Amino acid sequence: MHTYKSEFHWPKGLCTSTQSRKPYRRGAGHFVAAASLSCCLLASVPAQANYLSVQSIDPPPGESNGQLSPLLQGSDGLLYGMSSAGGTSNLGTIFGLGSNGASYTGILSFTLTNGSTPLGRLLEGAEGSLYGTTSAGGANGSGTVFKVSKDGGSFIVLHDFGSIPGDGSTPYVGLVKGSDGVLYGTTAGGGSGGVGTVFKLNQDGSGYSVLHNFVGFAGPEGSFPFAGMVLGSDGALYGTTDYGGANGLGVLFRLNTDGSGYAVLHSFAGPDGNDGRPPLGGLMEATNGMLYGTTYFGGTNDVGTVYGLHKDGTGYTVVHNFLGDGNGGDPFAGLVQGAQGGLYGTTRFGGAADQGTAFRLNTDGSGYTVLHSFTGIAEDGAQPAAALLVANDGALYGTTLAGGSGDAGTIFKLSLDIATITPPVILNQTTIGGTFQLSFVGPVGQSYRVLATTNLSLPLGSWTVLTNGTFVGPATFIDPATADNPARFYKVGSP
Repeated sequence: MHTYKSEFHWPKGLCTSTQSRKPYRRGAGHFVAAASLSCCLLASVPAQANYLSVQSIDPPPGESNGQLSPLLQGSDGLLYGMSSAGGTSNLGTIFGLGSNGASYTGILSFTLTNGSTPLGRLLEGAEGSLYGTTSAGGANGSGTVFKVSKDGGSFIVLHDFGSIPGDGSTPYVGLVKGSDGVLYGTTAGGGSGGVGTVFKLNQDGSGYSVLHNFVGFAGPEGSFPFAGMVLGSDGALYGTTDYGGANGLGVLFRLNTDGSGYAVLHSFAGPDGNDGRPPLGGLMEATNGMLYGTTYFGGTNDVGTVYGLHKDGTGYTVVHNFLGDGNGGDPFAGLVQGAQGGLYGTTRFGGAADQGTAFRLNTDGSGYTVLHSFTGIAEDGAQPAAALLVANDGALYGTTLAGGSGDAGTIFKLSLDIATITPPVILNQTTIGGTFQLSFVGPVGQSYRVLATTNLSLPLGSWTVLTNGTFVGPATFIDPATADNPARFYKVGSP
């Protein structure tokens, strides 16, 4: 069973069902059988990404701790993020750092009166200030919307949730900026129905209003909007709820920026309906005009899905079912699109060490590839639970909930410049004492992975990642499952 770190925050009131929140177990059916040497196949894997942990978030006083938010790249090129704990009052921080991990700076510590426990991505305004939300604290203890300068010298609470009748509470995600400069967001609680709202306000804090109230825990229009919204190319807002809908497993919704036209585009059906549940990660619009997202559970293996649909709600398709083994499972965050059109995301669990993966797939679901399996060791993170960032240098940046030198999470970089990656060279393969061993070498500092399958007709994305690491010289992989089954095929490459 997975071990959940105590710093990880589920929405208040959303943890009551062990059925909908149980961690999955990696049963025997998830493991690929071992092979004898006579049945193995060794080949290089096309290089996809080079992994680097650029910052290990240790928990000394005054530093960040807890859950790390998705990252923002500012107009100054620096990365900005927040932590749900740590800082002078252990109530969360805002921090900045360079894309190489240098110049880590604590910008602001939350103190309860100015908010606490921030979880969402920051947003940069036209004048260079950062905007964000806290899920708790503030004048009413229900969270805030704030504005802060990049050096932390100027901080303003723009809105204290719970300040007006029927107001929302507990915003778990960041804000989205409309074409008119207005800020939009969701709260996971509060409102006239008590199960969440969609709200808006101007960048100076004026004009705050609730645009939509979700009604009823099992309401047909959805309840508890846990993930953030996206502004579509048609000018409408699109989002998801964690519960409610026709099957009680969450919905996809559309809403005009003036609050009109609310519509449910899809009600999630879970594994019984060959669908996912619940959509914890936010939506994104790809260059083909379709919306894409992930579900944490559900799908054919009940360990999550990637789905896509048109903005009018037609064409809903599960484009990928996670396996829950070395290929990853339980994607907590949403997706991003790279410059070449591929979709990138993370799974919180699965992978070679069952500590999560970073993956890539095409918009039609083909080409699924694990780019990195997290291990949780000092040089690596574990359990990525925040959406990735595509930075100006073309690399992907993200955060992990655990792992690193202090087991308090990391900030990592995935370089997608495959031209600089040299395929590993096989040095030797042998069987000693009935155990298969493989030796290979690559450039020092370059990452590698070993994959296996029992079915050569499967695409590479369906192969199981057995291990990954970083070259410091020749590497050796020993398969302890060799004697268990007589038919396993191997590939090694960089990643």
